[in-house]
Amino acid sequence: MPFFIFLPRPFRLFAALATITIQVLIILTSNHNFINLLTIALCLFLLDDQALRSVLPRWLRSEHASQPQRSLTLKVLLPVGISFFTFQAMSYTIDVYRRRLDPAPSYFDFLLFVTFFP
Repeated sequence: MPFFIFLPRPFRLFAALATITIQVLIILTSNHNFINLLTIALCLFLLDDQALRSVLPRWLRSEHASQPQRSLTLKVLLPVGISFFTFQAMSYTIDVYRRRLDPAPSYFDFLLFVTFFP
Protein backbone atom coordinates (compact mmCIF):
# COMPACT_ATOMS: atom_id res chain seq x y z
CA MET A 1 0.00 0.00 0.00
CA PRO A 2 2.78 2.56 0.64
CA PHE A 3 3.79 2.31 -3.02
CA PHE A 4 0.34 3.59 -4.05
CA ILE A 5 1.30 6.95 -2.57
CA PHE A 6 3.62 7.62 -5.50
CA LEU A 7 1.11 6.64 -8.21
CA PRO A 8 -1.52 8.89 -9.88
CA ARG A 9 -4.46 10.45 -8.05
CA PRO A 10 -6.94 7.52 -7.83
CA PHE A 11 -4.29 5.24 -6.33
CA ARG A 12 -3.07 7.97 -3.98
CA LEU A 13 -6.60 8.61 -2.71
CA PHE A 14 -7.13 4.87 -2.23
CA ALA A 15 -3.88 4.65 -0.25
CA ALA A 16 -4.92 7.57 1.95
CA LEU A 17 -8.38 6.15 2.60
CA ALA A 18 -7.08 2.65 3.28
CA THR A 19 -4.33 3.87 5.60
CA ILE A 20 -6.69 6.16 7.54
CA THR A 21 -9.21 3.31 7.88
CA ILE A 22 -6.55 0.92 9.17
CA GLN A 23 -5.26 3.51 11.64
CA VAL A 24 -8.76 4.21 12.97
CA LEU A 25 -9.32 0.48 13.45
CA ILE A 26 -6.03 0.22 15.35
CA ILE A 27 -7.03 3.20 17.52
CA LEU A 28 -10.31 1.48 18.37
CA THR A 29 -8.63 -1.79 19.33
CA SER A 30 -5.40 -0.81 21.11
CA ASN A 31 -3.56 1.92 22.96
CA HIS A 32 -1.13 3.14 20.28
CA ASN A 33 -3.23 6.23 19.67
CA PHE A 34 -0.58 8.93 19.37
CA ILE A 35 1.43 7.31 16.58
CA ASN A 36 -1.80 6.43 14.76
CA LEU A 37 -2.99 10.03 14.96
CA LEU A 38 0.35 11.17 13.54
CA THR A 39 -0.01 8.69 10.67
CA ILE A 40 -3.52 9.96 9.94
CA ALA A 41 -2.23 13.55 9.96
CA LEU A 42 0.47 12.62 7.44
CA CYS A 43 -2.11 10.89 5.24
CA LEU A 44 -4.02 14.15 4.95
CA PHE A 45 -1.20 15.45 2.76
CA LEU A 46 -2.13 12.81 0.18
CA LEU A 47 -5.50 14.46 -0.42
CA ASP A 48 -5.67 17.13 -3.10
CA ASP A 49 -7.92 20.20 -3.24
CA GLN A 50 -10.71 18.40 -5.07
CA ALA A 51 -10.88 15.63 -2.46
CA LEU A 52 -10.76 18.08 0.44
CA ARG A 53 -13.44 20.28 -1.13
CA SER A 54 -15.85 17.35 -1.14
CA VAL A 55 -15.21 16.59 2.55
CA LEU A 56 -14.89 20.01 4.19
CA PRO A 57 -17.96 21.93 5.35
CA ARG A 58 -19.08 24.80 3.13
CA TRP A 59 -17.96 27.55 5.54
CA LEU A 60 -14.35 26.28 5.42
CA ARG A 61 -14.19 26.12 1.63
CA SER A 62 -12.76 28.89 -0.47
CA GLU A 63 -14.99 29.48 -3.48
CA HIS A 64 -12.36 31.47 -5.36
CA ALA A 65 -8.88 30.00 -5.23
CA SER A 66 -7.26 33.28 -6.30
CA GLN A 67 -8.99 35.31 -3.58
CA PRO A 68 -9.75 33.22 -0.50
CA GLN A 69 -12.55 34.66 1.58
CA ARG A 70 -11.59 35.32 5.15
CA SER A 71 -14.55 34.91 7.43
CA LEU A 72 -14.92 35.98 11.04
CA THR A 73 -14.13 32.40 12.02
CA LEU A 74 -10.72 32.38 10.40
CA LYS A 75 -9.84 35.97 11.28
CA VAL A 76 -10.84 36.08 14.94
CA LEU A 77 -12.15 32.87 16.47
CA LEU A 78 -9.42 30.54 15.26
CA PRO A 79 -6.49 32.63 16.64
CA VAL A 80 -8.36 33.21 19.90
CA GLY A 81 -9.04 29.48 20.28
CA ILE A 82 -5.47 28.50 19.48
CA SER A 83 -4.05 31.05 21.92
CA PHE A 84 -6.48 29.88 24.64
CA PHE A 85 -5.27 26.28 24.37
CA THR A 86 -1.65 27.39 24.16
CA PHE A 87 -1.90 29.49 27.32
CA GLN A 88 -3.82 26.73 29.13
CA ALA A 89 -1.04 24.24 28.33
CA MET A 90 1.62 26.76 29.36
CA SER A 91 -0.10 27.54 32.66
CA TYR A 92 -0.43 23.83 33.43
CA THR A 93 3.25 23.23 32.66
CA ILE A 94 4.34 26.18 34.81
CA ASP A 95 2.11 25.11 37.71
CA VAL A 96 3.48 21.56 37.59
CA TYR A 97 7.04 22.91 37.42
CA ARG A 98 6.44 25.15 40.44
CA ARG A 99 4.76 22.22 42.23
CA ARG A 100 1.43 24.00 42.61
CA LEU A 101 -0.27 21.10 40.82
CA ASP A 102 0.43 17.40 40.73
CA PRO A 103 1.13 16.08 37.24
CA ALA A 104 -1.85 14.52 35.51
CA PRO A 105 -1.79 10.72 35.83
CA SER A 106 -2.56 10.24 32.13
CA TYR A 107 -2.50 12.13 28.86
CA PHE A 108 -6.30 12.00 28.76
CA ASP A 109 -6.50 13.79 32.13
CA PHE A 110 -4.11 16.44 30.83
CA LEU A 111 -6.31 16.98 27.76
CA LEU A 112 -9.37 17.28 29.98
CA PHE A 113 -7.60 19.90 32.08
CA VAL A 114 -6.54 21.94 29.06
CA THR A 115 -9.91 21.80 27.29
CA PHE A 116 -12.38 22.09 30.17
CA PHE A 117 -10.62 24.08 32.89
CA PRO A 118 -12.11 27.62 32.96
